Amino acid sequence: MKRSLKSETYSLRERTRAFLQRFHNEEDGVFVIFSLYAFVIMFIFTGMAVDVMRVETRRTELQALADRAAVAAADMQQTIPGNTVIVDYFAKAGLSQTLKTYNTVSTVSSRTATVEAEDDVQMIFGKLLGVFTEDAGPFSGSMKVKVKAVAEERIENVEISLALDISGSMASYGRIGNLKTAAKSFIDTVLANNASNGLVTVSLVPYSEQVNIGPDLFSQIPNRQLHNYSYCVDVPDNQFSRVSLDWNHNYQQDQHFQWNWSGYNNEMNNTVCPQQTYERITPWSQNAAALKNQIDQLQPRAGTAIYMGTKWAAALLDPSTRQINANLVASGKVASGAANRPLNYNTKNSIKAMVLMTDGENSTSARIASWAYQDSSHYSHWNTYNFSWYLSRYVYSYQRPQWYYTRYTTQLADQLQANICQAAKNAGIMIWTIGFEVSDTAANKMRNCASSPSHFYRVAGANINDAFKAIASDINELRLIE
Repeated sequence: MKRSLKSETYSLRERTRAFLQRFHNEEDGVFVIFSLYAFVIMFIFTGMAVDVMRVETRRTELQALADRAAVAAADMQQTIPGNTVIVDYFAKAGLSQTLKTYNTVSTVSSRTATVEAEDDVQMIFGKLLGVFTEDAGPFSGSMKVKVKAVAEERIENVEISLALDISGSMASYGRIGNLKTAAKSFIDTVLANNASNGLVTVSLVPYSEQVNIGPDLFSQIPNRQLHNYSYCVDVPDNQFSRVSLDWNHNYQQDQHFQWNWSGYNNEMNNTVCPQQTYERITPWSQNAAALKNQIDQLQPRAGTAIYMGTKWAAALLDPSTRQINANLVASGKVASGAANRPLNYNTKNSIKAMVLMTDGENSTSARIASWAYQDSSHYSHWNTYNFSWYLSRYVYSYQRPQWYYTRYTTQLADQLQANICQAAKNAGIMIWTIGFEVSDTAANKMRNCASSPSHFYRVAGANINDAFKAIASDINELRLIE
């Protein structure tokens, strides 16, 4: 049987055409190939997204840890050193290896903590796919995560009154030298970096048997001026039960004379009211250099009136003296950065602190009888003659008691001291006291004046420097809770 070539050719051609037509019409293979490409692309982007998510997760974790550590270290109530707090936070999180740099800086009005951490996060998908290679710069086999946290807690206003005993007993055993060193260090600490923010003011109150408030303060209160030799004020006893000054009272200038006498010469360099300019109160100062210069000049004089030093130190923290400050700022006697001081007691984020130092107890203090101190000739006379020297030379011994009277007994002085300390504490003033080489009796009185037993320091010799450092640190730790 013969085959037809034509028919076979036709059949093959038709079959080929049919096959090609079916191939042309078949779409399953195209979708498979496209799907494979799409899967690879999606895998790459998904892997990269996972890597980025891992990086951001670690960044968030480190940032949160650094933030918590910085905030805790900056807490001004924190009793543990700030750097120790930071290290402990990272250690407890098991991330000590990520902590790179950290620091805590404290001043009397603020504490700032800075934390920097970093970690390497491995690029699992990116490296696997060869997208991130070891020599590709930031897109290497790992990505470095860096975080930084800075936290600051600030007390906006700090007002300090520093009352220093410069009575005659401070001449013994190098006390005045040790006091100067300690007080100047205290000034450096509390006024550190104050030039840029003006947050801290210090009122320096030197006291002996009286307090010389100086002509600037004296001119700002209702007064009865008698002379120009010195500027002590006779504060009525009933005003020691209050911190504020009584603006309805006419404050009389105290007598200017010298009671102490060596028995040889007509001495006039140790007056009851300190007469030198460097012995005057310096109110609301922000000038560390000027305060230290004044402290360097202080010399021991006369008796001890802790109660009077406390009264004026407290008054300079009380809002009743704000108008005095405003007038002194306006006249250029007080820096403008101290304007509006003293603030109200309830002012948020503020501290009122008194530091009271003594080396003894209140002493008895006498005054000249009024009949012998009643006109300008008398004032001039007692500025020329030592009172005790004059009596010994020109007055019979049996007549001498008529020439003077006891203004303050020790018992009265101690009561006034207790009254003003309590009034200051009731008003919200924090009081630190220092008993410098004092007796047990004196120590108990100073301890009672302090805000608490822990606010009292009893020291001897150069250790007074440690007391002032501790008090500066205590003030640093204060924080008013909102």
